[in-house]
This record gives sequence, structure tokens and C-alpha cells, in this order.
Amino acid sequence: MPAQNLPHLDFRSYVEALKADGDIVEINEECDPNLEIGAIIRKVVESNERAPLFNKLKGQDENGFWRILGAPNSLRADPKQKFGRLARHLGLPPTSSMRDILGKMVAAKAAAPIPPQSVETGPCKECYLRPGQFDLTKLPAPLLHKADGGKYIQTYGMHVVQSPDGKWTNWSIARAMVHDQNHLCGLIIEPQHLWQIHQMWKKEGKDMPWALAFGVPPAAIMAASMPLPGGCSEAEYVGSLVGLPLEVVKCETNELHVPANSEIVFEGSCSITETAPEGPFGEMHGYVFPGEAHSSPIFKVELITHRHHAILPVSNCGRLTDETVGSTLLTLMAIS
Repeated sequence: MPAQNLPHLDFRSYVEALKADGDIVEINEECDPNLEIGAIIRKVVESNERAPLFNKLKGQDENGFWRILGAPNSLRADPKQKFGRLARHLGLPPTSSMRDILGKMVAAKAAAPIPPQSVETGPCKECYLRPGQFDLTKLPAPLLHKADGGKYIQTYGMHVVQSPDGKWTNWSIARAMVHDQNHLCGLIIEPQHLWQIHQMWKKEGKDMPWALAFGVPPAAIMAASMPLPGGCSEAEYVGSLVGLPLEVVKCETNELHVPANSEIVFEGSCSITETAPEGPFGEMHGYVFPGEAHSSPIFKVELITHRHHAILPVSNCGRLTDETVGSTLLTLMAIS
């Protein structure tokens, strides 16, 4: 198997690895993204069951765009493979201990950074949806909790942005919900690196070029969840983590690069002036804060590219423990 197709470097291969581990249950009956999928995912997380792969969703287009994998990085019931999904994210055997997992991340911190390798094209460009060919409000984005302010399509993808001088590219995870047919609204809060780069573009008086990649290499989503020092490249950290350059491909509408084998990529820009109400959202402590939504920046989606039979990973926050807590605590420990 080519290195870039290994489970920790290719989300589709990761899904196949979980199947081989007996850690996925495929659901071929139609499921509703309106609360039903969210409820199933929470049940899975709270009982440490197999990850659900929803192959048929209400609202899919005629090509079946998209499917959903829930609980992509939660715990397993088998005590010998409790951290199996997390281990698979890093290229480790599913029987790895938390000590093994943390040791690999700490070793990567001390290793020499390995820059990504730009390639001409990749699986993420198998299909194109241009303006007028998609409506985000009609695609099967999930309403995860009944009190959520909208359909939170972004729970386990990564934002890709770059400083105006091109010296700092940042990958990060921050929630975002569908706003209208071609816009998202999402959190950008101080002191996030996403916020810092957004402020740089605001000083330039220009909207921030942006991409949002879903179903990225599992090692990349781990890096995107880490609070690396400002100016550091998550892509280079991934290289040091896996020991080889990660393949990236240039976006069609801006100069950003995304993992070449991403399942789905949204390309566009983030406004420096336009905002909209965002939230509330069911948080990792198991509650939804009551009250008014907060004004957050608007992201314009100008192009969607995706793989055939694309899979959208979804993490559904709730009471401990889930991806939010596990990944965050682990990455904080790894850099401390």
C-alpha cells in the first residue's frame, strides 16, 4: 500500500481499517440528519459502541453526497482496544495504550519538521460543485441537538487559513453551522490562531482566503486540534509525526493548499465585516447555554470539491467522554 494511503494518512483507508477492526457498523436504512443521527452518535459515544457509518441520508443528492461517519475518534468497549480509534489516527496498532499514543506525539514534537509536498491533483478533486450547483441548506448537514442554533456541518473538519504574507499556514478545528445556501457562520474567538490570522487580514482590509477540509488524514486532524505555538505549521508537525511529507493540493479559488485526499473541501473566504448569529450549541459538558446567539463571522463557500461517495465525519458533543475532550486533553499533554 502506498504510504499516502495508510489509515493515518487517508481518511477513506482509516474507515476501511476500522471495518477490519470490527469497529464500524454500516447503516443502510435511510436516517434523518435532523436529530436522529445526532441521537445515534451520542448513544454510540456513551456506550463505547462501534462507530456508525450512515450510508443513506435524507437529503442526499442523486449521487449520494454525502455519507456520515459518527464518533470518528471516541472510545471502544473492548478494554484491549479502548483507544483503538485514537491509535489508528497516529498509525499505531489499535491495541496501543495511552502511554504509547502520548509517546508518539511527544516524539514528533522533538523531531525535525517535514514540510508537506504539493501535488498536481488528488482524490479531493474527483467531483466539483460550483455556484448554483449546491445549496448548503438542502444538503444533509446534521442538527445534532434540539436546542442547537442551526445545522452544525463542521465538527470534525479543519479550517485552513494563511497569514497575508504567506509565512504562516494554520490548520485548526472550530465549529461552524450552515447559514444559508452558500454561507457558513462559525466561531472565531480570541486567542485562537484562526482569530489571529483573521485580524491580520482585517488590518489589510481584505476578506480572509479560507478553506474547510472534511475527512482529512486522521494524523492531520490530530495536529489541527493541537495548540501548537503561533507561527508553527500543523502540516510540518504531521510530517514529523508520520516521518514523511503529507501530500497537499492547491485550491481552485485561492492560493491555499489542503490535504490531497480530503473527502470534502469547501473553498472561499471569511468576511472581515459581515457577521451573523451563531449558536447556541450543545457543548462538551452536556449542556446548552441558554440565551442569545453570538455574532460570528460569515464564511462564503465559492466551490465544493469532493471524492466520489464522500464521507463527512461528525463529532457530537455531550457528556464526557467524546472526541472533544479526548483529543484536547491528549494534545495539551503532548505539548506541555
